[in-house]
This record gives sequence, structure tokens and C-alpha cells, in this order.
Amino acid sequence: MFFQSAMKMAVTLYLAVYLTNHGFSLWYASIALSVLQFFGVIGTFLSGNLSDKFGRQRTLVFMSSGAALTMSAFLFAQTIYTVFPLLALLGIFMFANGPIMLSVIHELDTKMPTFINSVYMSINFSISSIVVLLMGAFGDVIGLDATYEIATVMAFIAVVFAFWVKKS
Repeated sequence: MFFQSAMKMAVTLYLAVYLTNHGFSLWYASIALSVLQFFGVIGTFLSGNLSDKFGRQRTLVFMSSGAALTMSAFLFAQTIYTVFPLLALLGIFMFANGPIMLSVIHELDTKMPTFINSVYMSINFSISSIVVLLMGAFGDVIGLDATYEIATVMAFIAVVFAFWVKKS
């Protein structure tokens, strides 16, 4: 969860700043964020169907790998013609893990499913807020380019953890 949050928070919160630092207008940077978020909606919808068809672990590994690889390619994107399609793919892959993880939590054998769900959501929100602070601090100290590279490495680490999810 921590490793996935690093990339998700770095990209969603600092994308406009990152793109304007790379010469894109604020207008294009704003549209880029909209593209990312729009395709994130599609990714969350698709991931549930894929997860039910192919299994939680397979879908989680596929989506995590896709997010890490797409983020790597995004770091080399130079033009709006490469940035927008990569952000569309990144949105699909990056946001797809949320519903899958939530279904993994729901499948736990417990007599207190609502409590377990609230624990999961509390941990998720806590980790996200810590990651936002860390990514912002890294961005200030070492720059957004290096911060995005760190977030990409963390996304690849998330793939390793996706293999630990119980097959269903």
C-alpha cells in the first residue's frame, strides 16, 4: 500500500507542477491531470471485472506492473502527444489497485467485516497523508524529477508485494 501510494500521490498532486517545470503550459498540465483522473475512473471500473475473471493476485500484479512500466515511460515523455496517452494508460493502471485491495479485505474471514474495512481505510488514508508529505518534502529538497524517479522505483517494489496477495 505504501509503495503504490508513493507513485499515486506524487503523480496526482504534483503533476501540474512537474509538467510546467518541463515546459508545458498550465493549461496543458491541467488537461493532463483531467486525462489521468478520467482514465483512473475507467481503470477502477475495469479492475473489478478483470479481478473477478482472472483472480485478485493476477490482476493486481498486472495492474501494478503496468503502472510501474507506464510511469517509467512517462518520465521520458517530451511532447503532449506522448504525455497524454501515457497518462491515460497510467490512470488505468494506477487507480485499478484500489478496488482489488478492497475486495481482498472484504474476502477476509472475520466476524467483524465492517471494522476490518474501517481499519483498512484508516491505514490507507494514514499512509497516503504521510506519503504526500514525504513526496512534497523530497520534491522541495531534491526536485520533482528525482522524486518522480523514486516514486517509479517504489512502484516496481509494489509489484513484488502484489505477488504476496493470496490467490483467489
